This record gives sequence, structure tokens and C-alpha cells, in this order.
Amino acid sequence: MSNFETSREQGEYLSDHFKAVRKHMFEVDEGLRESGLFKTLFEEAAVGMAQVAIHGKWLKVNRQLCAITGYSDSELLKLSFQDITHPDDLEADLEQVLRLLMGEINSYSLEKRYIRRDGTIVWVNIKPTLVKEADNSEYFITVIEDISQRKKFEANQKLNYQALSELAQRYQLAIKGSQDGIWDWNLKTGDCYFSSEWKKMLGYEDEELINNIDTFFSILHPEDYSRVEARIKEHFQKHVPFDVECRLRHKNNQYLWIRNRARAVWDESGNAIRMTGCIRDIEDWKNVEADLRIVNNQLALAKESAEAANKAKSEFLSKMTHELRTPMNAILGFTQVLQRQSNLKQRQRQYLDTILRCGNHLLDLINDVLDISRIEAAAIQLNIKEFDLYEIIDSLEQMLRMKSQSKGLQLKFELDKDVPQYIRTDEVRLRQVLINLLDNAIKFTDAGYVSLEVTKNIVNNRGDCCRLVFRIQDTGKGIPEEDLSRIFDAFVQSKNIQEYSPGNGLGLAISKSLVEMMGGDIKITSSLDEGTIVEFDIVVSTVAKDKFFPCLPKGKIVSLAPEEDKPLILIAEDNWDNHQLLLEILSQVGFEVIQAYNGKEAVEKWQKYKPNLAIMDMRMPIMDGYQATAKIRGFAEGKNTTILIAQTANAFNEDKKLIMSLGCDDFISKPFQQEVLLKKIAYHLGVKYIYRNEQQDLSSNNCHYLVTSESLKVMSAQWRSLLFQAASICNQKVVLELLMEMPEANSNPMKNYLINLADNFDFNKILNLIKLSEVVDFSSHN
Repeated sequence: MSNFETSREQGEYLSDHFKAVRKHMFEVDEGLRESGLFKTLFEEAAVGMAQVAIHGKWLKVNRQLCAITGYSDSELLKLSFQDITHPDDLEADLEQVLRLLMGEINSYSLEKRYIRRDGTIVWVNIKPTLVKEADNSEYFITVIEDISQRKKFEANQKLNYQALSELAQRYQLAIKGSQDGIWDWNLKTGDCYFSSEWKKMLGYEDEELINNIDTFFSILHPEDYSRVEARIKEHFQKHVPFDVECRLRHKNNQYLWIRNRARAVWDESGNAIRMTGCIRDIEDWKNVEADLRIVNNQLALAKESAEAANKAKSEFLSKMTHELRTPMNAILGFTQVLQRQSNLKQRQRQYLDTILRCGNHLLDLINDVLDISRIEAAAIQLNIKEFDLYEIIDSLEQMLRMKSQSKGLQLKFELDKDVPQYIRTDEVRLRQVLINLLDNAIKFTDAGYVSLEVTKNIVNNRGDCCRLVFRIQDTGKGIPEEDLSRIFDAFVQSKNIQEYSPGNGLGLAISKSLVEMMGGDIKITSSLDEGTIVEFDIVVSTVAKDKFFPCLPKGKIVSLAPEEDKPLILIAEDNWDNHQLLLEILSQVGFEVIQAYNGKEAVEKWQKYKPNLAIMDMRMPIMDGYQATAKIRGFAEGKNTTILIAQTANAFNEDKKLIMSLGCDDFISKPFQQEVLLKKIAYHLGVKYIYRNEQQDLSSNNCHYLVTSESLKVMSAQWRSLLFQAASICNQKVVLELLMEMPEANSNPMKNYLINLADNFDFNKILNLIKLSEVVDFSSHN
């Protein structure tokens, strides 16, 4: 029993006892009321007792009342009961006092609040009785019971009840809001409770379904029965969460998909004794899932179709580039071979120059198509190396100056002082982007200027990485605003530009992709008839000057060094033109050559001669290069004895990794540069060549001619500038025309040498000689 209940019972007992004493007291004389028994009860009662005057003043109080109110007896006797009654309770108390005085009631009981001496509130239950003495004097005898603990308990109970009511309301709202059906299963009795929502979900009223577990299994879809039963057992035995999707039969005999989730309660022995859960209608979800499956199947078919179309496109481009690059290899290769002849007439050289120029232009178009295809297939990889940025910018300026001057344009190149000279990134791709953008700017500008500005932004605090910003500006025709949003799309040109200068529409698309690959972004702003600004940035690594080691060319390869044995090389190539080109190049240098025109013949020739190196075309009849390579590598002697260099005109989807994985040691793509092929052979076979450089070219026939930087000053500064510009853009025709202007008398050795360089397209040597400041000893060259 609680302390509160004990106190309450004691109080009720004493109160009742006092009523008996009070009744007895009223029935006897005054002397008895003054007896010791009454005084003892008054003083020692467990409840507060007080004698109160009609006007409310305390006349007599016991010590329990002092404890309740916190006042001493002397302090209370100076106060009235109104003084310590809570203002909100005073009116009700006085109303009952008035009824008592008017004789309407003999006594009353009232719960009210006293304000204790320390200012705190105490709840009390007062029971006053009006006493009339023989002398007609009247006063109240009041029993005061402290009920603070009971009031606190009642308040807590009220709060708890209110909280439970709110919780129940929220639970009901949640159930209705979620539209879940609730169920509870007593595993001992088999009885089940199904909520009205549970039944309503299946089209039933409350009284239409029996609350039994058999009801559930009777409407469960037969195909789902074993699965649901297995999940229940798994939940009971292994405590695996019970969450299953199944079908229940609706009242209309149609099956409804529901999601059934529940949790069991286990006894101390680990036996499940109760299971409570909920079901949710997921029919709409299942319909959406079915629709999604259909959509996904359609997408899968579309994806397969797109991949098939993309594969067909790749195969088409692969075949077409092979068919185009194979004859281009022969055209450009034999053109270069013919240009090495010294007995050609000027008109013949011009014809060859035209063939080479047009061939290179066609090759550029093929390469553009390949680049955009590789970009779409994510097959392009950057070739990062260190190089001199200043030299690149300078060579571009020299190369483009003549073209810009021919249109009367100013060409302005400016590098900020903070731009590093030596950097690491893809030199070829950076040059490709700059040439494309600058060439476009010159092409579409008729008056004014074209400028290139290069600045630097810091990327990290270490200083070994920075962002270079390239800004190309022109005063040309500009691009309409409606075309700017699609200017970087492949095969798209602004109508304004297309009418002005038709093109293939690939340059900007390729440039954008290459810039992004180099870690940057590109943007264009333009106004019609005012000009265009193209700005792009790339991330580069900087290289300290003392750690930069430029790769200096040795010159043109003439032949094998005298001390070298002549390695045996197998040419496996089905195209007669390319076969003859390889034979011409390798024979002139001094290699021994054997020939095969298909893969089967290549394997047979390899077995018979065991060549040091084989150049294997990957597309040949009877047996292709892939099969031939596998055959050779399959022989025990074929694993290490012969170097295999693959060559293919298919530069789209037959990449180096694939070919190298087949057993080849290296790879060249058609059309190839003679120097590249010969250097690869030297790398793998370790052979050495004789190179022809300026001094060797000029010292033949022992006809020495001492030339300084003053030697070319027999010609005007304008002539030297024009020669430099023509050599910068590899314009053989203009170079030869300018060289023919040199006088015969004094400059014949220099003139002959420069003509020979132009005949062999050695324009870098011409540029170096023009810029040469030191003394060079050279002789005439026939």
C-alpha cells in the first residue's frame, strides 16, 4: 500500500472519529467539551484541525495544521483562513460557509488550495462544522486534510490518460492514413484479430470473416502458400524479419497483391506465442512493376539495337578508313620517294607538291572523322610528355603569319610573363586545338586582327601544376546567337559560317573534346560583324629548366651504319602499292628483305628463313595477320626469335592494346612516316643508322663554303621573312619560287643546298639556317 493511500485512510479514520467526538461533544455540556479527551484528539490528530471564528479568524489550531501551512501556531492565530486560501478557491469556500450559516447544510467538504508560508501551494480537503454554544456564540470546527500527493497522483494519471488517448488517436490516424490492415494472431488458441481496414481491403464487412488463422490461409493464393508458410517458420525459428509479398483472394474472387509484414513475441523458452502484423495493398505497385518490366525490355531491345547500329557504324568506319588509308599510304609514300630524286624539273616538283598537299588535306579529313569516332567511343588517350611551350607558340606564329599577312590581318601573340616555358601535357593535341582555332579565326576574318593570349592560373600550392588559359580573339564576321548553343556539335556549322566558308563541321567538336580530356573547358562568345572570342584552359605540369632535356633530331636516315650486319626483314602485305613502298624504303636503307602477300605465305616464309623482324599487315587474304601472328607465336622458335610489328590502316577499333595482346611487339598505323618506321626497327633490332644533317649535306664533294649568319643577307630582309614564313607552313612551292630568286654567282652552294632541303621537305633545317647565328661550315650539295 502506498504512503498516499495510508495517509488518506488514516485521515478518513480520524475524520470519522472526530465526527463521532464532535457529535458527542455537541450533545453534552460545555464542561465535557473542555475535557482532556477532546483536547487530546484536537492536538494529536493526524490531520489539521482548527477552531475558526464566524468572521474567519483562526481561534485555535493544532500542530498538524501548522505543518501543512508552514506557519507556527502563533502566526496562524494572527491570520484568517481567507489570508492563506488561494484566490481562485476563496469564492467557492465562502459560498459554502454562507450556506452553513443559513442552516442549509450542517457541514461541507471542499478541496482547495492553501498558500504556504514559503509561497508554495498545498492542496487540502476541508470539512467545517458549525458549532453553537449555550451562550449563543458560534464558531467552526474544521478538519483539514493534506491531499497534495493524491492531487499529484491524479494529475499524473490525467496526463498519462491524455497521452495514451493522443497516442491511440495518432495510431488510429496512422492506420487510416496508411490504409494498412492490422492483424493479431494468438498462436496458442489460433484466434486472430483482423481490423476493419484488413477486411475492407479485401471487400468484406466486419461480420463476414471469422477471426481465425484458417481464414487467412483459406484466401491465400495456392501458389504463395508454401512460400508464406516457409517465411513464418523462418521467422519463428531464426527470427528473420517476416516481410513477404503474396496474393489474397478478394470478395470478387480476384486476387489482390499485398505486402504482409509482422513480428512475433517469444516466451522465455524461445517459443513464439503471438504474432502481430499488417498488410498493405500493393496492387498498383505491382502494375507499375509490370509496366516497368515492359519498358525495361523495350529499353534493352533499344540498347541492343543502338549497340548494333554503333557496332555497324564502327565496322563501317573501320572498313572505310582501311580502304582509304591503304591507298593514301602508297600515294603519300611514293610522293615522298619521288621528291628525293634530284633530276626532277620544276614543273614536276610542282605536280608532286600538289599531290602531296591534296593528299595531306584528304588525310586530315580522314583523321578528323576518325578522331570524332574515337571520341564517341572513348578510345582516344592522351600522350603526355614534356616540351617547350614557347617553341610551340613561336612556330605557330611563324606558320600562320604569312597566311594572315596575305589577308592584310594583324597577327598578335602574347604570353604572360608567368606562363611556364617547359610543361607536360599532350603536345600534339594542344597544337591541334590551337591550329584549328587560329586557322578558323584567320579564315573567317577579312579585316582587323587575330590574337592569341596565354595566361596562367595556379591549381595547387606546390607550384608544379597550373592551369593555362588560351584566349583567341578575332574581328571577323561573328556567329549568330542562335548558333552558339550548338556550335560544338559534330557536323554542325553556323549557317553564317557555312555560307562564308564551307567545312566538315568537326573542328570545334574535336577541339572541345580534346580540351576536356586535358582537364579544361572551352567557351565561345561572339557578336555578328564584331568578332569572336574563343577561350579554353588546360591543366599542365610544369618542368624546371634544369630538368628539361629536349629531344634533338639527328637528321634524315641515309643507310645502315657500315659496321652493322644487314638484318633480314619479312614484309607481309597484300596491297601491291604498299608492299612496293615498304620494299623501296627498307632496300634503300640496306636491309635484306623477303616478301609475302598473304598470311599463309608469311608463315611459310617465316618457317623457312627465320627473319629478324616481320612487318605484318593485319588484313590479308587466305590468312589474316591475326591468324598468322598466332601461328608464328605458336611455334617454340617463334616466341622470341622474331620481332613482329603490326601495321593496319584501320585506326578506329583495332587499337594498340588489342594487337599487342595477340603477340605483336609494336604497332604502326597507315599512312606512316618513313622515319617512324625506321626508328621502330632500330629500337627493336638495336641497329644504327647514318644520318644526314646540315653539316653532312653541305660538306659533300669536299667543296667547302664558309657561311655565317651574314650569308643569307645577300637577300633582302623581306625575302628572308617570306622564306621563313613559307618554310613554317611547309609550302614547298613558295619556298622553291623564293629560292629561285637567289643569285647564281655567289650563292650557288647555299642555293643548291636549300633547294635540296625543300625537295626533301626538310623545312625545319631551312628555318634553323635562317635563324642560325653561329658559323657553320657547309659545302654545296648536288
